[in-house]
Amino acid sequence: MNYPSRCLVFLLALVGLAGLVRSANAATLSFSPASGSYPVGQTFVVTLRLNSSDQAINASEGTVTWSGSTLQLVSVSASGSIFKYWPVDPVARGQASLIYSGGLPSPGYQGSAGTVLRITFQAKAVGASTVQISAGKILANDGLGTNVYSGQSAVTYTISAAAKPTPAPEVPNRPTPVATSSTHPDQTGWYRDAEVKLTWARPNGLRGVSYTVTADQSTTPDDTFDSASGAAAVTLPSDGIWYFHLRGKYDSGWSATNHYALHLDRTPPLDFTPQVKQDRGPGDPTPELIFVTTDSLSGVAKYTYTVDGGPAVEAASPVDLADAGAGTHTIVVTAYDQAGNVREEIVQLVMVGYTAPTITSVSTPLLLLDPLVVRGTANSGDTITVYVNGQAVGQVVVGPSDASAAPGVNLRLPWGFTTEKIFRPGTFNVTATATSADGQVSVATDPRQVRVNGQALTLNGRPIATFSVVTPLAVLVLSLLLTVLAVMARLVVAVWMMHRRTATAAEELEMLRDVNRQQSISRVQLDQALVQIEEDLDGDKPARRPPSRRRSAKRTR
Repeated sequence: MNYPSRCLVFLLALVGLAGLVRSANAATLSFSPASGSYPVGQTFVVTLRLNSSDQAINASEGTVTWSGSTLQLVSVSASGSIFKYWPVDPVARGQASLIYSGGLPSPGYQGSAGTVLRITFQAKAVGASTVQISAGKILANDGLGTNVYSGQSAVTYTISAAAKPTPAPEVPNRPTPVATSSTHPDQTGWYRDAEVKLTWARPNGLRGVSYTVTADQSTTPDDTFDSASGAAAVTLPSDGIWYFHLRGKYDSGWSATNHYALHLDRTPPLDFTPQVKQDRGPGDPTPELIFVTTDSLSGVAKYTYTVDGGPAVEAASPVDLADAGAGTHTIVVTAYDQAGNVREEIVQLVMVGYTAPTITSVSTPLLLLDPLVVRGTANSGDTITVYVNGQAVGQVVVGPSDASAAPGVNLRLPWGFTTEKIFRPGTFNVTATATSADGQVSVATDPRQVRVNGQALTLNGRPIATFSVVTPLAVLVLSLLLTVLAVMARLVVAVWMMHRRTATAAEELEMLRDVNRQQSISRVQLDQALVQIEEDLDGDKPARRPPSRRRSAKRTR
């Protein structure tokens, strides 16, 4: 059930649901006048009337809509209305609609032309605009609140071009000076400065000019000579649409008149009261901000809002405030009119937060490559979002509740979260929020600090290690390197020694071979020596002669 409907139920309770049950007859809503044609810039009043000749009624609600491109809402009034109570005051909603919800006690109203609202429009642009009711309701004073609304009569208004002054005919040889303005250059635009500077060209033969400022589009300045120059400064007397009228003086007489439109609006939009809509009470996780106002002259150009002094955001009503979070928030709504005037209004938003999780422990201190581990408790079924320095780093879902738990009781269960994200050395704040199964979001937990030790070793600007990690790794790598080098050195020495031993053996063998060659006696020479000795022994010489030097030498060998 929407907000206006609940208000109607309240009204029915207020009047005690009085009255006997009667048959429900038709009731209608209509607008007066039923048609009309208005020039741009003109204001006119449209009355919303209720017809219920055959049945007493005691409440009605609805939304009035129109074409925002051709009509500008100036005001809405409940003065003289048949309704006495207004759960929802008649208030504009956006640029092309308004809502209302009104009622009165028993015996209610019965008649053919009861005034509900009076709406003042200003013709904004050429075209047609249909004014009608949507989501209308009329409740009978029958003790049941029967909806007897049978429809409404839409009306169409025609907006025509504003009447332009008929210029005086050009006088031969008397060119009309044409005015322009540096301070108010757009003749259809609205400005909030009453001081206007104007200039005009001086045709040949122009002796001077006469000018005046009036609200009449077709005024002709008098014959008073006002200026011989090509410029003038005038002050607009009050807000509204004004015209600067200019004509030139020649020797032969006065020229035709030039008219220059000036729009002045120094009044900000009307006071308004922003509303915070929370269908489910302060615990509603999706509140809406509703705001609207009117500006009787230039019209509302835009709205902005801020939450707790944050940046201004341009928006149209309604605004979703689901991201505001739990707590009390100050919202400032600012309305700007076409001339740049502003109206600020303040409203408080109170959101009762969902039960926040708790953080029972965090892993600290950490080395750069260590995982961050966060543990805590929360309601069963919650989705826990973990933040580091306000940036979300991951989520975890708390396990389901115990089936034996009492209905409606939320069990607090433990949860744990681990991330391998690499953090720079320093101190970080870890917080967490809980999101319930129906979308309610809690406030953040109190921050828990985590410290990451060491100095960062970066690659392409990103940390990949700390010196506290690099040092033991470097020692280990260096030790392995030295061990490998020692083994390689021993292998080299062993190979060299084996090579050296092989070379030495070869040299010794060659020496032995040389010695053997030098000391060995050939078998032939030995046989010859033995034969000679035998001959000597067998000879019959009486005496033994000393061996010759040659033979001694042979034996020596």
